[in-house]
Amino acid sequence: MVLVIEGRPVEYGMTEWLPEDAAMLSTTIGAPDGQTSWEFAVILLGLITWGAEHRVTGLAVLGDNTAALAGALNMKGRGPLMLITRELAWRRVRFAWKFAVGHLPSEHNHHADALSRVCAPQGADKKQFPEQLLRAKRRSVPLLRDVWACE
Repeated sequence: MVLVIEGRPVEYGMTEWLPEDAAMLSTTIGAPDGQTSWEFAVILLGLITWGAEHRVTGLAVLGDNTAALAGALNMKGRGPLMLITRELAWRRVRFAWKFAVGHLPSEHNHHADALSRVCAPQGADKKQFPEQLLRAKRRSVPLLRDVWACE
């Protein structure tokens, strides 16, 4: 995930998914059928990471996975997505997060897309760390398995 202010990436956060995270989301690391769950989880982690600091101004959550974005916007989901939806809804009210959701076409999502593939498993579409993020500050991201306050 990348925090962009005035068109410039200023911070980024990344984590390596572990088998415990995959089990929680009923998916497998590297499996394409779990992509929406992973991207929705990143929305939650991004809001946990930056939501409090941007409570007054709000955040625009942009991504290229329309199903994950719809979950954040509509607060709906099935199966493992409902776990994320409940947590996001609870935290949105509890911490007064303000955010809007918008689609960013894949061809414009290059920073986050490359960052998401730095730790890709063997045989997957692994990418190098994005050069544009070398001057951005790395932000600590909570582990997915540690964020559930609303189980």
